[in-house]
Amino acid sequence: MAVIGPLTLKMWLFTLMLLYIGWSLLCFDRIRLGTALLIASFAALLCLGGMNGVAQGANMQFLGEDVSPLLSFLALPFFELTMRTRQDILLVIRVVVIAAIGMACCYAVIVVSLWLSLWLGVASLGTLYGWLAMSSATDFGISGDGTGEAGRFAYSGALFLGIAIIFLAFKKTRWSKAGVLFLFFSLILAASRGLFLTLALSAFCYVLIAPVRSIRKLGMCFGLIVLAAACLPLLFSLAGDRTASNEARLNTISQVSERIGPASLVVGHGFGIGVPEKPKHMEIAYLEIFHKQGALGLLWWAALIGTLATRFRKALRSNYRALTYSLFLVALFVLLESATNPYIDNPVGMYPFLISFVGLGVLAQQERAQAASPKLNASGI
Repeated sequence: MAVIGPLTLKMWLFTLMLLYIGWSLLCFDRIRLGTALLIASFAALLCLGGMNGVAQGANMQFLGEDVSPLLSFLALPFFELTMRTRQDILLVIRVVVIAAIGMACCYAVIVVSLWLSLWLGVASLGTLYGWLAMSSATDFGISGDGTGEAGRFAYSGALFLGIAIIFLAFKKTRWSKAGVLFLFFSLILAASRGLFLTLALSAFCYVLIAPVRSIRKLGMCFGLIVLAAACLPLLFSLAGDRTASNEARLNTISQVSERIGPASLVVGHGFGIGVPEKPKHMEIAYLEIFHKQGALGLLWWAALIGTLATRFRKALRSNYRALTYSLFLVALFVLLESATNPYIDNPVGMYPFLISFVGLGVLAQQERAQAASPKLNASGI
């Protein structure tokens, strides 16, 4: 929505980021060899997917829209160059949490104002639809037809509300607990089934990997399952009737499976090639990766996730275990949410994933240095 000249603010920031990376490398600032290999292999996959799409007769506009969000992976060197220490990581987390709280306040004001306007009859969802269309705000949307009172205001950046909840959950102050409650109620206004379910799955995964005794872990798992079984149906009901959304996902899966061939199984159909149900982007991120980049694309992402797990295991040996768990769970949260919504292949989800990826790498590197130094505060965040 913030347009400055020919580009949006996000595009200007992306350009400045690339300039910073280029200038840093020209000044002989170093990045990890693994980072260089990841960037090179990712660029090769993009080129392969682009050439494959052109060979399949892809629509050039659709092809560009497929490649454009994936370019945000080039932020990896930027985060590595600017996040060098634990203090840098904490600063980034602080920015994310403050931004999420600000977003939640704005979200609450907009939703409450919308409800009051509908109740007083001074505005309609159609009015909001028209304003969003004029502003070209593709990150916003309303469920429903835009004319009735059953629609719901939605924003793709609501993902950061869940991310901030995870970060604050590992802080042991009254303000952090209040922040978690406020952000959770704001998430209820977003009425996203995927975010509720993903938060529950992330909590369950933490219980499984948390450093507690097996008996206590079983009790925590049982309590979490009972709580989820009691609360999730109610939270899902807030999202309204999502039959059409479910059918769209099932139709997409069916149409992708029907088009699998020997060649597409390996390298996909190429960028710009969709299916009748979803000619552009698909809700299930991994399904889109498979359809357009094949098993090769999925294997690349699997290797990246494997690297994340390795960094997590090494970082656990540091004295900042709470910080380590929070970064890993944020990355896991994005990965799980991408099973129902396009986040990992979109800047909205890719940036927090990369922040966690780099942050765990920093903590893993500091582990050896900390082993030889006096024990630090193990409270993490």
